[in-house]
Amino acid sequence: MKLNTPQQRFQVWLGATIAALFVANMAAQYFLPVPTANKEMLNSLTNTLINVFLLVVGYFYGKSTNEAETAQALARSVNSPELPPTPATPDALKEEPK
Repeated sequence: MKLNTPQQRFQVWLGATIAALFVANMAAQYFLPVPTANKEMLNSLTNTLINVFLLVVGYFYGKSTNEAETAQALARSVNSPELPPTPATPDALKEEPK
């Protein structure tokens, strides 16, 4: 992946930072004792980091890429001159004016 724009560099930097925070948090919980009073807050922080980490992974490797490809394929098929025109609605199904 080439990082041509500042936005792309920022996205990669942000993703790497979130991944590093996730790994550091998990390592700290494993190796350091957690005071009982802070356990709930630390669990909340961990859950938030897990969710953000999964969002980052999903963005870079998941459905965002697939949705973009699907949208491009759909746009090509809609703009394609090879498609037959949509059939006209039969007169019997048209609503009569009152």
